[in-house]
Amino acid sequence: MIKEEILQEKAQIDHQLILDSTSDLIIAFTKEYEILYCNEAFKKTFKMFTKEKLEDERLLNSYEGLTKFSELSNTWNNWIERAFAGEHIKDIIKYKVINKEIFYRIDLKPIYDKDKVDYVQLVAKEDTLKHCYETLLRENKELNKSKNQKEETTKEVTNTNEQITSIYDNLREVIWDFDVEKNKIVFTSNIFETLGLTNKVEGFTLEEWYKIIAEDNLEDVKTSFKNYLDEINSEYNIEYKINTSKGKKWISDNGKIVSRNEDNKPLRIVGTLQDISLRKKLELKLNYLKKDISDCTFLIFWHDKEGNIKYSSKTFQKKLGYSEDEILNLNLRDLEKNNEELSQLATEYSSGKRETIFYTKKNEKINVELTSSKLGFHKEGYTVVSVTDVTEKQTIVSQLRESESKFHSVAENLPIMVWLTDQNINLLYANKKSYEFVGGNNLSSALHPDDYDFFKHNMLSAIKKNKQVSCELRIKNLENEYRWILADIVPRFSSEGKLLGMLGVGSDITDRKEIETKYLESETLLNEITSVVGDGIFLIDDEFKLQFANPEFENLLGYTFDELENKSTLNILNRASKSCTKCPIKGIFKKGEVVRVPVDYFVKKDGNNIPVSYVVSPINRNGIITGAVIAFHDITEQLEAEEELNRYIEELQISKQMVEENANELTTVNEKLSKSEAKLKELNANKDKFFSIISHDLRSPFSSIIGFAEVMLEDLERLSNDEIKDFVTNIYKSSKNLQNLLENLLKWSKIQTGRIEFNQIHFDLNSLINDVIALFQVNAARKQIKLENLIETDITINADKFMLDTILRNLISNSIKFTKANGIISVSVEEKSDHLLFTIEDNGVGMTEEIKNKLFKIEEHVTTKGTNKEKGSGIGLIITKEFVDIHKGKIWVESTPDVGSKFYFTIPQ
Repeated sequence: MIKEEILQEKAQIDHQLILDSTSDLIIAFTKEYEILYCNEAFKKTFKMFTKEKLEDERLLNSYEGLTKFSELSNTWNNWIERAFAGEHIKDIIKYKVINKEIFYRIDLKPIYDKDKVDYVQLVAKEDTLKHCYETLLRENKELNKSKNQKEETTKEVTNTNEQITSIYDNLREVIWDFDVEKNKIVFTSNIFETLGLTNKVEGFTLEEWYKIIAEDNLEDVKTSFKNYLDEINSEYNIEYKINTSKGKKWISDNGKIVSRNEDNKPLRIVGTLQDISLRKKLELKLNYLKKDISDCTFLIFWHDKEGNIKYSSKTFQKKLGYSEDEILNLNLRDLEKNNEELSQLATEYSSGKRETIFYTKKNEKINVELTSSKLGFHKEGYTVVSVTDVTEKQTIVSQLRESESKFHSVAENLPIMVWLTDQNINLLYANKKSYEFVGGNNLSSALHPDDYDFFKHNMLSAIKKNKQVSCELRIKNLENEYRWILADIVPRFSSEGKLLGMLGVGSDITDRKEIETKYLESETLLNEITSVVGDGIFLIDDEFKLQFANPEFENLLGYTFDELENKSTLNILNRASKSCTKCPIKGIFKKGEVVRVPVDYFVKKDGNNIPVSYVVSPINRNGIITGAVIAFHDITEQLEAEEELNRYIEELQISKQMVEENANELTTVNEKLSKSEAKLKELNANKDKFFSIISHDLRSPFSSIIGFAEVMLEDLERLSNDEIKDFVTNIYKSSKNLQNLLENLLKWSKIQTGRIEFNQIHFDLNSLINDVIALFQVNAARKQIKLENLIETDITINADKFMLDTILRNLISNSIKFTKANGIISVSVEEKSDHLLFTIEDNGVGMTEEIKNKLFKIEEHVTTKGTNKEKGSGIGLIITKEFVDIHKGKIWVESTPDVGSKFYFTIPQ
């Protein structure tokens, strides 16, 4: 909520900056004289004429100082009545202030909402100098003065014309002149500065101008302009987008026919273009307020341009005694008792303050101060109004104005500081609140030394300009503590214009300043934090324009924030393809979810790509994605490390091929695998275990073979035949174990490298099982183990015959290994609806739950000696599971120690 209020305040400041950027007097007000917006130039001039400060919430016709110009009231009332009737008034008016005549060129323009005049905007340009020149010319002509005087006058007129031309060129509105017969549109020279369009001295054709208009608005513009030329429409007033060198801009285009031919057909049309992009952008922010108003603890309501109340806080309803439904049926006129002049002004006023009287449901009066806020110039926008009960303040002001004698009694009871000084700034009076704060000390002596010159400057400025000034000062209280005071200082003059002294009013704003300080500190802290973060951080709006970037952003990409502020970042995000259609950052504005991208490429300022990993988080404002925050870091070193790992993997693949080709080179491969073990652990835990099996299980048979061979080589002549037979038998067993291990390793290697083919065929299952059982009959007979095929019917299976053969051989071999003499091993198959269920059952030694849970897992290398001390690598069951998985089947085991085991697996059909 706080952040939204800051954004709203920023939008209001931007709006006011636009108004204050011109010296012309600008004000807009409703039919009830409620001020919608005005600039600083108008406020200063209003003060000069009325001696009153223009307050934001008051109605324009509520100022008593305006009665001094009652001789002009009939003219003004007539103009305003005509403007609200739809007439665009342009005229010159003369004021006389302190025997000085001031001339203003008046432009009173009705602003429409659909077909109804919504409010009027007054733009007044001081024309005194030009009027004086024109008067001088007339006098010179009448008096027929000398040639030198005429030349001087001509020179002055020329200078004046140049000034007028300069004024036109520096207007914020672009003026255009369309010659219908020649089909030429000529613009004032400020078209580039204002709209970013290159001007053409010879002018544009209508077709050339149409090419500048955005495609989605073109047909509407053509139709509107044609209807105006054909007089189907009585006016030409349209808003649309144009393509400029500064991007797309919204403009307001208004035109009027100024000359016709003999057939009453238009010959010449003159109009203006105004950049309204800011207003269009701010309109979106109007919707943010609706959600926050209803339960607000402050007195707040929201009305449309007709003054109809659309929303209100519960505290506002309670204050006036209305229910929620009742207040939604009210208009500002109902609250102000049909005060048309004030209420119309209120509905038109875009931002500022005014004071008025509200009537409760019980018809009780409440003096209120209204603070209005309307973002931009949106014609259908609402106005949010904060209400402050200022009944006490109004009473105090009234008493002060009624009688100086009552001043002290009133001031003594005020909760704010009030003081009076003489013309030498000596203290004449201070109220109770002032004494409680600074005692009897002179105000200037209690000032902070650093604020004294600033205070003196404001005092002199107030005297010189005869106007109220506001300033923030630090004043030492009785506790010897400096507190921030908001002081309003008004010079007091006698009826003869002599300075009598100063009236000052001050309130303690230390708490507010502390809040401001904390906010600035938090903002500074955020900047400090982001400046030391190792990641680049930047913020973009919904048009990809950069709003914030930390120092690391510049370090990584080469751009400074100043170079890209409010500029598109697409050149960074587009990557080498120059297309952002698949950019993950663009997708976030549709889905509104946090996106993490492990590898992507941004484009640096020098044109080179930089590999990055980044996280994008959307900025959500009441369901609308208004921007995104991106945090990224350089992953160049990471990619280089991965590339090095891939190189190691390639070397390991070569090493495995060498194992297949020549078993004698396994010792060298094993050493290389040992050196690469740390790298392989980071890459793949399964591959680590695989090579662990290789290094462990190959060493043992090789060591046995080499050991027995060395003994026979060195002591052959001394060995007996039985000893030689034992050595050869051990060498044979070790070689056989090594052969079985290498076969399994080769199968595993082919599985892992994808070089094993999966060929499903239909074949007789009984024949395959009988062949496998026959293969193991000799080994089973040695241990007096009976092998049984329990399949009674012919079964045709669709599977990879080689893989199924390997599965059965590994499971039967495993059962023989762990079954004692006189044991039984059976193979059975059960036909299910969509698969075959295989069961290999033995009555061997069984296994514990711990060992059972480690089976089929490469990372849980399980090797246990058989009942006759047979050795194994444990990889046979791993390969078995791989082959079952390739068939998209399942494998599991049920086992009880000293009872036996059942291995199950399925083959889908």
